[in-house]
Amino acid sequence: MRQTSLTALVIAAALGACNGSQSDAPGESPAQAETRPASETRPADPATPEAGKQAESPPPVRAERAEDATPDPVELRNVARDGTAATVSVTYDPAIEGFDPHLARRIMKASEEALQEFEAEAEALGAGQGGSSPAHFLDISWHATWRGETVISLLREVSYYTGGAHPNASLSTLIWDREAGQQIGAGDLFAGEEAAYDALLGPLRARLVEARGERLEMGGLSTDELRGDVEEAVSREAGSLDRLAISSGENGAANGITVYFPPYEVAPYAEGSYVIDLPADLFEDALVPPYSAIFTPG
Repeated sequence: MRQTSLTALVIAAALGACNGSQSDAPGESPAQAETRPASETRPADPATPEAGKQAESPPPVRAERAEDATPDPVELRNVARDGTAATVSVTYDPAIEGFDPHLARRIMKASEEALQEFEAEAEALGAGQGGSSPAHFLDISWHATWRGETVISLLREVSYYTGGAHPNASLSTLIWDREAGQQIGAGDLFAGEEAAYDALLGPLRARLVEARGERLEMGGLSTDELRGDVEEAVSREAGSLDRLAISSGENGAANGITVYFPPYEVAPYAEGSYVIDLPADLFEDALVPPYSAIFTPG
């Protein structure tokens, strides 16, 4: 299956201008590729830089910059375009628009550039002209998984088709601190990245083994075999906490962490995505200020 080779400024690269701790919309790292089963090939995400490459991150954007001191309000408008070669769309959670104009502006700009480049490449490939090249599509959606007073947690879902047997999907997350003017990651919630993995890796693996077993109804695999697969695929080296979001309870409080695994990440495509919820009471003792204050266990 031929994949698009989008390398210009797209979501991860544009958001990188706001980033101060980790890549905003991570693609597949070399370590993740090494832990993927040899029989599986994870396709490139057309809304991120080429797979295996991380976007370079300029210095964090600070409020004292003249052009950012008094940002104008930003209206995030959903987009849907139908073309002969490609159908593209992007939808935004209204919670983003009202939270931080800096963040909203960058997300909107990056998303539109991703759509335009996808359309141009589909046109260049002759998609939608009949024969063996059906029309391509790219759908991007942004959702707020939790919104606090100064921190918002976002999930970006991408569905796309660039030829082949089936569409593909990608997931990424972004936790944004408005006061700091930058993205935060697992290492900011805990006392560094190593502490984050120490606190989360055990329960994350255990819950993923349980989830895979339920979905497969074991499928002839023993629990030990599933556990071995998960331990190989989920690790610090694989960047398994790169897609981490803050989850919201019924009362709107931050009650835990959710980790997302798109297709191919920890299992064959046929198993789909896995979404693993970790309640705050599993890791609350390992959280550190100032972000420990945002969580309400139970």
